Amino acid sequence: MKHVREAQIPVVNLTETFRAQAAQDLASGRYLYWLDDTHWNARRIAIAASEIRRLWPPALPDLCR
Repeated sequence: MKHVREAQIPVVNLTETFRAQAAQDLASGRYLYWLDDTHWNARRIAIAASEIRRLWPPALPDLCR
């Protein structure tokens, strides 16, 4: 991660977002991954996309054109 920061590559750490959502969903038996493997399910992908969009630098899409 140090090299990524030194290269000034923007990153979003989703760990706390996923932990909070998993804790909230545990009682209802909802999960952020498929129960038979470790891949993200559609809910987790949607949560990640929403959080990345919220946190990502607003000017970044212009830089990627």
